[in-house]
Amino acid sequence: MSPELSDIGSAIAASKRVGAYFDLRVVDGPQWRPFAELANSAADIEELVRRTRAILAVGRGLPEDEIELRAAASSFHLNSVAKVLSPVFGCAVLADAVPDLSAQNLAWLPGPSHVLEVGVRAAVGGAGLTDEQIVERVHAAPLDAVAELGDGIHEATGLSQKVLWGNVASAFNGAFLVLRGQRPDDEDRAHEVLHAILEHGRLATAGRFLPDEWDADRFSRNSCCLFYRVPGGGLCGDCVLAERPTEIP
Repeated sequence: MSPELSDIGSAIAASKRVGAYFDLRVVDGPQWRPFAELANSAADIEELVRRTRAILAVGRGLPEDEIELRAAASSFHLNSVAKVLSPVFGCAVLADAVPDLSAQNLAWLPGPSHVLEVGVRAAVGGAGLTDEQIVERVHAAPLDAVAELGDGIHEATGLSQKVLWGNVASAFNGAFLVLRGQRPDDEDRAHEVLHAILEHGRLATAGRFLPDEWDADRFSRNSCCLFYRVPGGGLCGDCVLAERPTEIP
C-alpha cells in the first residue's frame, strides 16, 4: 500500500476513481436520513420498488402489472447493495481499508428516483488492515446494513432471503469485475479479497467459484436474481441457472 493511501479519506478517493458505484460520498444536512430508517420503512421500500417496476415496464413497453413484483424488488435490492458495497470493496482492494458504514454513519437521500442515493456522515474507518481484519470489518457494519435492508424488502415484498443474500454476493462479484476491468494491475489483489469475503460467514453459502473456459475462477451464485422473469431479461453471468439453462421455468 502506498503512503498516500494510508488513511480512510484517501482510500475512499482512490475507490472513487474506479467508477461511479465506487464513490462513497461524504454528506451533510437534515435531508440525508439514517440508512436504518429506510430499512425499517415498508412505505419507503414499497415506493422505491414500485418506481423500479415502473422503469422496467417503460423500458420494455409493457404495463406495470406484467413486471413481477419480486423481480422488481430484487432489481432494486441488487442495485442498492451494489451502491453500498462497491466502495467497500474498492477501499479494501486498493488500500487495505474498510470505511465505517455503521448505523450512525451510513445515510440515504429520499428523492424522486428509483435509484438509491447513499453516503456517509464522515470519512472514517480503518486503514492499513490485515486480510483478517478486512474480512471481519466487511462482515460487520456493511453487511449488517444490507442485511437490515434485505429484511425490510423481504417483509414488504416476500422476496426470499436466499435471493437477497445471492444479490449481496453478486454485488461484490460485480464490483470485482468492474475493478478488474478498470485496474488490471490490481486483479490479483481484487481476486484475493473477493475470495476472502465470499467464503466467510453469511456469504459462504451464497455461491461458489467454478472454472470455465473463459475464466479460470468464475463466481456462480446459488440463487437467481429473478431478472430472467422480466420479459426480455435473460440470465446474468453469475446466475445459477446459467449452468443448467434447460431448467429455467
